Parts: sequence; C-alpha cells; structure tokens
Amino acid sequence: RGELYSYYESGLTLRNERLCKALFVQVLQAVHFMHHVCNIAHLDIKLENIVLDETYALKLIDFGFSE
Repeated sequence: RGELYSYYESGLTLRNERLCKALFVQVLQAVHFMHHVCNIAHLDIKLENIVLDETYALKLIDFGFSE
C-alpha cells in the first residue's frame, strides 16, 4: 500500500483514530521485537521508513543505520 508518510499526508490517520492507534501498537511491537529478540537498534525510525501492506500490516524498512 505504501509508506506511512503518505497516509499521514492524506489525513487518513487524523480521520481514523482506531487505525492510528493500531499502527502505533504495531510500531511498538516491532521495536520491542528488534531490541529484545534480535538485539538490533534501527536508529532511523520515521514515517518514510514504515510501509503498510493491503491489510495495514506494518513493516519497518531501511536498516542502513541499524546497530
């Protein structure tokens, strides 16, 4: 579906509080998994580095700065 930034720019996240909360929970779960299971710090989490699929499942991308 595209970058989370596109959804933010379109105003979709402002109009849909439930979707916004669900996406935030997914971000927290992804960061927790990366830190505590994979021992990776992303170091560049921003809207442009979060993409969504057709079911609004979140994916973190661009691990160029990760440690």
